[in-house]
Amino acid sequence: MWDDFLLRVDWARLHHAYGKAGGVPAVLRKMTSPDERTRDEGWDHFYGAVNHQGDFYNSTVAAVEFLVEAVRHPEVPGRARMMTFFRRRLEDAPDYGGDPDLPDPPGGYDEPTPFVSGPAVFDESVGPDESEADEAFGPSRPMELCAWQVGRLILAATPTFERLLDDPDAGVAAAAAILLLRRAEARPAGKRALARLVQVEHDPVVRASHILEYGVFADTGDESTLSAWVAASQPLVVRAAAALAWAWLADPDPRPEAAASAVREAADPACDVFERLPWVGVYHRGPWVLPSNAADLPLRLAESTHANLRWRAVQGMEATRDPMRHVPPERVVPVLARRLADPLNRVRNAAAYGLSQRGEAAFDHDPALPSRLMAVLRGGGSTEFGDGCGLLDEIATACGHVARLLAAASHRLSPEQRREAAELVGRAAGRYAAKPDTFVSFDSMGTQAGPFLERQRKLIERPPAWTLPELLAEFAWCHNQDARLSPRECDRRLAEAYAADPAGTVAGAIALLDPKGDRSAALGAGKWLATIGPAAEPALPALDRMATDGPDVYAKEQPQGVARWIRHSLGVTPEPTPATTGSAPADVTKLLDQVGHADPFVRWEAAGRLGTLPQAAARSKAALAGLLTDEAFAEVGVTARCECDGRLYHWHRARRSPRAAAVCSLFALGHVPRGDRLLDAMLAESAKAATVCGGRGVPERYTPAQWGAAVEAAGGFAGAERRLRAARQVARATGWAGDDSDRVAFACSSELDDVIRRLSGRLV
Repeated sequence: MWDDFLLRVDWARLHHAYGKAGGVPAVLRKMTSPDERTRDEGWDHFYGAVNHQGDFYNSTVAAVEFLVEAVRHPEVPGRARMMTFFRRRLEDAPDYGGDPDLPDPPGGYDEPTPFVSGPAVFDESVGPDESEADEAFGPSRPMELCAWQVGRLILAATPTFERLLDDPDAGVAAAAAILLLRRAEARPAGKRALARLVQVEHDPVVRASHILEYGVFADTGDESTLSAWVAASQPLVVRAAAALAWAWLADPDPRPEAAASAVREAADPACDVFERLPWVGVYHRGPWVLPSNAADLPLRLAESTHANLRWRAVQGMEATRDPMRHVPPERVVPVLARRLADPLNRVRNAAAYGLSQRGEAAFDHDPALPSRLMAVLRGGGSTEFGDGCGLLDEIATACGHVARLLAAASHRLSPEQRREAAELVGRAAGRYAAKPDTFVSFDSMGTQAGPFLERQRKLIERPPAWTLPELLAEFAWCHNQDARLSPRECDRRLAEAYAADPAGTVAGAIALLDPKGDRSAALGAGKWLATIGPAAEPALPALDRMATDGPDVYAKEQPQGVARWIRHSLGVTPEPTPATTGSAPADVTKLLDQVGHADPFVRWEAAGRLGTLPQAAARSKAALAGLLTDEAFAEVGVTARCECDGRLYHWHRARRSPRAAAVCSLFALGHVPRGDRLLDAMLAESAKAATVCGGRGVPERYTPAQWGAAVEAAGGFAGAERRLRAARQVARATGWAGDDSDRVAFACSSELDDVIRRLSGRLV
């Protein structure tokens, strides 16, 4: 194996994260050493440089080619670990723009691994040194190409993995089976192998792990298998794993009663099953990612007597977690409020953060919330992690989020409550004033605890009146995680002010565009003016002054962009109204004539109206299907309230596409033309900005059911998969362009991710 490949690669011409890859052969030798400690050391070097932070390099390609060869040899130790690594690389490659299921390399050029003609020259005495980067990098292969090459190498090893299904090492056989699940043609063999391993394995947790992996690719033909695994005679950890797999399979329909019963039993407060379940397969992120029919599981687990499980469950109740979309706040808030009294700091911190994310609305679902919040500030003790703290308000994050929530709803507190809250928060602020290294933590940021708490104290004592300058100053940074108002609430108040007094609100915003005035208010005023488009024309001179005389680079660039957007909006034709277009009542014959009109706006309007006339579906189908190849469109300006990216706009630019209208109308009429025209039209439209607000585009979106119907009409997923993957890869590449198209591209690729995942049966 060494002579056949390792010694022939010209490692001196390859690179890893820190420079030239001459030391990689020594790393690979360690990774295949009989000594476990040496193998671990080799993997540490490998993850540090060759697979640094999950990236792909040309040395990664050569190393994976060697590891694929290594797993073929039964005497090589650690083969299961290598194949687990292969599985992760296959899952990661599309995110780097190198989808290995596409036959052609990104960019159209495949660069091979270089080999030497004579004796190899490299240093086997040392591994790659992450501490000193090699400045002489030289040209290297594009990362998306390296990702594609790694994935293709692993896919090409499918025959090897099939042979390993009968390997005497059960770990190797299981890893091979999991790899085969990813390939539709090899999936039945992988499933059979995993099912056999479930039957012969003695350790219930290992059996549960296999079931969780199996569940990612379960289909309706697996219901009898899942039923056997969820039976009462099985260990509870096995039943719980099978129940989760069955829940994903049934979603969005309710779980079968046998699965629901197993989950209820495993979620008993005294039970540790969900803590023992491995984080793999359909449970790959613990209780944070769940199907809608099991989304309330974190609420049950939040009452667990097992500390780590309770903590994970309360974290899973943060507002941004996917399952919480399916659970009403009146069920979530009381559970989080009770956890404010948890004896463990980390659970209290998670509960306080989950409540603060919901802002003032949390007070609507628990009348006792103010007293619960102040109890956190007031007292209690904790010995978790050896805190050595006598008071709960020594715990910065819990204290900070409690104070933030009290500040957000300070206007709802009684005078007595407000005085007590201000005193308690002020006491904590004084305590942390001398601790500059103590922070209140959010999702991806932290802020010094002392100053943050002092700001909350002032807001509690004197709730802001939220005048226009205050709102616009908040609007400048409303996506900050520690913002006083949520983006939606800030936007709502500004939108209401504009609706009540358009001219006065615009004049007030213009007055704040002062290079020497309040920087936050000026930046917020500029951002808000972008939401009203042509109505902001009077602000252009002030924006131009800010762009020239602003106090810093950002304060100059931001008004430049706003001014460009407003000037562009002035050149966009306002959307015609029915009175100006002469549209008659819904006369099917006239609408069918208008489908062939020279003006794309007229074709768009006619196509949309035909979709509202189900009685005329028989006459409309052919005309609408004919528009699926119509690439023309009209760009119009719309003066109306529109929500975009969580923000309200009073003016937006819309793309009126006859093709997009035809797609929607065909679905509305229940007609899906056979062939690939509908799918191609959806792929084309999903990559376009249907709406542009403030310079940022929002794509045309379709439901999973609509994508599924179009794929079925095109001959099924097997035939359409390549087109879906190619479109996703183009969207990913566009998303890194760094211009206004990035949001549309990312949204498109995210939607196609979901389509491919659902239609291929893969959940992760």
